[in-house]
Amino acid sequence: MKKDDRNRKIAKIIEIKVQIKLEKLSLFSDIFRFFRFKKYCYIIQNIFGNSNFVKLFFIGKIFFFL
Repeated sequence: MKKDDRNRKIAKIIEIKVQIKLEKLSLFSDIFRFFRFKKYCYIIQNIFGNSNFVKLFFIGKIFFFL
């Protein structure tokens, strides 16, 4: 029984470490997508100028990422 308990504890620790790594990867992916999108919005804003449409579009996309 002690060996089974030890194996369960080891498996739980590994599971927690994997979960943390997946959460970090997801966070970095979200940050990368946000900055990539921000770059595209900057390009669109330079093309169309500071119009209200571009501002509303950008605000809508921020809420999409949240």
